[in-house]
Amino acid sequence: MTQPAPSRRHAIAEDLRNQISTGLLKVGTRLPSEAQLAAHYAVSTPTLRNALALLQGEGVVEKIHGSGSLVRHPLRRMTYADGERTTVRATRIRAHGRRTALRKVRPPMRSRRTRW
Repeated sequence: MTQPAPSRRHAIAEDLRNQISTGLLKVGTRLPSEAQLAAHYAVSTPTLRNALALLQGEGVVEKIHGSGSLVRHPLRRMTYADGERTTVRATRIRAHGRRTALRKVRPPMRSRRTRW
């Protein structure tokens, strides 16, 4: 018995995912417009939007109104000792005030401007 062919939206999402994972599409770059991608894959715009929605749900692509779709930093997958798996996204932020002592980090450099 043969496997059914994947839907067009899944096939497009897989192709874009592969382009991102191989570095052909780099993190932070903008994807071509929806119209250009739809023409490239020879599908309707709603089908392409469904494919992008899959990638957006996975955190691979971020859709920003007026700017298009951008490639995001990959999510990190963690497995805990009890076998539970989870996906996280981490962001670096600067510690201010008391938090520098609590976290044992260097305080941020102060700007040369003086506030009056």
